[in-house]
Amino acid sequence: RPHCAIISRADYWYLAAKAVVETVTPNAPQNFAIPFTYGREDVASCSYSDFTDLDLSRLPGAEHGLAELERVFVTQMGLTLRDATALIGAHTLGRAQTAISGYNGPWVADTSRFDNAFFQDLLDDPWAKRTFNSGGTTLTEWRRGGRIMLNSDMALAYDIGLEDGTIGQRDRCGPIGDTRDDCQRQSGNTGTFAQLFADDNTEFLYSFSDAFIRMASVGYDDLVCSSCSVCVSSRPADAVTTTTTTTT
Repeated sequence: RPHCAIISRADYWYLAAKAVVETVTPNAPQNFAIPFTYGREDVASCSYSDFTDLDLSRLPGAEHGLAELERVFVTQMGLTLRDATALIGAHTLGRAQTAISGYNGPWVADTSRFDNAFFQDLLDDPWAKRTFNSGGTTLTEWRRGGRIMLNSDMALAYDIGLEDGTIGQRDRCGPIGDTRDDCQRQSGNTGTFAQLFADDNTEFLYSFSDAFIRMASVGYDDLVCSSCSVCVSSRPADAVTTTTTTTT
């Protein structure tokens, strides 16, 4: 309460997310931290009110693929596809709930750890497509036991047929290289980034931290850095990234 005149509710939620990620990240590199800045404004209402209209939705539609990820992260927010891929890796925490989204299940086995398990499972496991009705709407899940992936998750690493309308012919995707795989490897940057993050947990953590602060700073160029927090990326200066960061 003493800090309410200093940080907004929006700043508080950002701080809470930062604290959660840093608390539940095992084997984090030394000095790993998400920068904290404040100065965001609270608003009483949100102009994005029609979440069924993809032209207005703030979040990617889960039934869609790369074009939808580009619309939200690249076109609307000015981020890169590397940022988008890293941010979706946050699905390693928590689970989908029917009452909230219509989907049901965790993405990974251990939902209390923040690491690259989402990308490892995405690439290394076979995923079987399931369509079902939820509240009058047909939804799609890709399942492996009790775990799920959504179309927007699968599209990071696989061509699941959304762009050419052949998704109805794709019943199983993964693992990469399996002869029973109905899906081609995603040839775009997101497939490269998904593989990079699956292979290197440290690179995923740094990339997520970089993307998270950029996402939380969209629309602001005058946020204040907390004196008790790192103010820039905690990635070591000699930790050179190994892939391109272009947006398409």
